[in-house]
Amino acid sequence: MNSALQIAVAYLQSQDIKCKVLDRGDAFRVGFNGFKNLQNMEIIVIFDDNNRTMGLRSYSYMKVPEGKLPQIYAVCSKMNQEFRWVKFYVDDKDSTVTLADDAVIDASNCGPEIYELIMRMAGIADDAYPEFMKAVWA
Repeated sequence: MNSALQIAVAYLQSQDIKCKVLDRGDAFRVGFNGFKNLQNMEIIVIFDDNNRTMGLRSYSYMKVPEGKLPQIYAVCSKMNQEFRWVKFYVDDKDSTVTLADDAVIDASNCGPEIYELIMRMAGIADDAYPEFMKAVWA
């Protein structure tokens, strides 16, 4: 198992955040619920083999309803301008919105940094959700 992954999981668990290491061994997932706007979300934290870089992904943030793709592209663009810590994009394979963030880390002390990135992504996801719902229901 990746050493940065082990350090990050240990730190998150010390903060009472439950993590599930994925079978592939280079990633773990964290689930959240009880947001102000968003019901729940899952964030996958993926580590590169070099122990110096990692990425956060929230796949399937929302399903893009048929006929709403142009509106959702516009909201993704607006959110990308508003929130610099998270990138929003439409995954064309399954018509879902994905959230992404990448970072360079110091593997020996990456726990607090990854905690901060996860919490930022979760907060931004919650803050952005009403904009996506406006586009869907307009």
